[in-house]
Amino acid sequence: MNKGNPINKYLFLLTICILAVSILLTGCGGPTIEGLIKDMSNPGIKRSDLRESATEALVEIGTPAVEPLIAVLEGGNAIAMEGAVSALGKIGDARAVEPLITVLKDDSSYYQGIAAEALGEIGDTRAVEPLIAALKDDSSYIRHSAVEALGKIGDARAVEPLFAAAEPSSMRRRYTVALVNIGAPTAEALIPLLKGRFSNVYAWNIVKEIGLPAVEPLIVALVNEDSGVRDSAEDLLWEMGTPAVEPLLAALDNKSFLIQLRIIEVLNIIAARGDMPTSEAEEAAEPFFAPFRLLDAGHGVKEMADYGGSAPHPIVVLDSSDSSILQSMYELPSEWVPASIDDIQLVAFVGNERVEIEILNYTMGYLYREQWRREVRLIEALTGRVVADKIFLGSLPRKARNVETFSSNISRHTLTGNEVPFAEIQRWLSSYVEG
Repeated sequence: MNKGNPINKYLFLLTICILAVSILLTGCGGPTIEGLIKDMSNPGIKRSDLRESATEALVEIGTPAVEPLIAVLEGGNAIAMEGAVSALGKIGDARAVEPLITVLKDDSSYYQGIAAEALGEIGDTRAVEPLIAALKDDSSYIRHSAVEALGKIGDARAVEPLFAAAEPSSMRRRYTVALVNIGAPTAEALIPLLKGRFSNVYAWNIVKEIGLPAVEPLIVALVNEDSGVRDSAEDLLWEMGTPAVEPLLAALDNKSFLIQLRIIEVLNIIAARGDMPTSEAEEAAEPFFAPFRLLDAGHGVKEMADYGGSAPHPIVVLDSSDSSILQSMYELPSEWVPASIDDIQLVAFVGNERVEIEILNYTMGYLYREQWRREVRLIEALTGRVVADKIFLGSLPRKARNVETFSSNISRHTLTGNEVPFAEIQRWLSSYVEG
């Protein structure tokens, strides 16, 4: 037999007796809603056990208890308010939203806080704007309750206010969890801030933690006009590794040509890191690069478009060395970029090499002066015909001084001029693309 504190036993028996009397008074069918609300409101009950039991019973009753509970909120009974707010949140009936929003503006920070929690449980978007306003409250309890509620509701309108209001130190985790719970809308809002891995570490970590729901917005960002955002999206996708592979492969079927090529680049990196079979990445890339290898060999591609019609003529710019996409293509005007492979009219193969223009013999070794050389071949995609070709030269290296200082253990030394700016090549291409 339990030999605990006899006072606790007496209190327990008293509680049972009170419940029994309540049942007898309300009939054999159990307590009524009115009776439970009365128990929940009774100022004479010093312990919270019975009030909590009454609240739980009202939650079990559910929808029929909503209007009486709303009446409690409007009646201003402070003792019953807590239970009524809690019960309405757990029942989740949309009729309680507006009355709870009213409580959110109460003078008591405690009632405001529990009202925010209840609104989060219901999840109705009508509460979003009032909860956003609560993020600026002086009470940390109200702010943090609003943060958690907004995370549960998951409305995109809350992303920027939550990110802006995120508090430093250990409290920031609440905001992070809420933003991660919102998912894809958070990623869409924060990705433009990622102009490099360290440009906004907090935003980077949130997008990374979102995981799979962030994949779609990250894929779209692969062709963002900002190169920092493009690189960040690529880095975040390959850092996800294996979980990102399936959605990336699926996206190959329904995205723009340029995004498809960026996806292939990401898959190649994921494969190089060992997070997917190399053969699988190669298989995914084959349908996209095989036609360009044909063009490079002088053959036309019947799936591509005739170089005619109205300008601009869609173009793809490739690296001559391996027929891969040239990074500079992502900086071309959007109207130049083909929507799909069968829209391509022109393909430019761009080489990039250094050529020796002078070799000087010094006592300690040889000095090579080199110049960058870029040969561009512009090909009509449908026929394989060379439309134009041109060689671009970078700047000359500086003149060698009469006495060059060399490291004693290096016999070859090089002076090289500046590379050819892609903008110069783009200007030349424009007469064919826009003409």
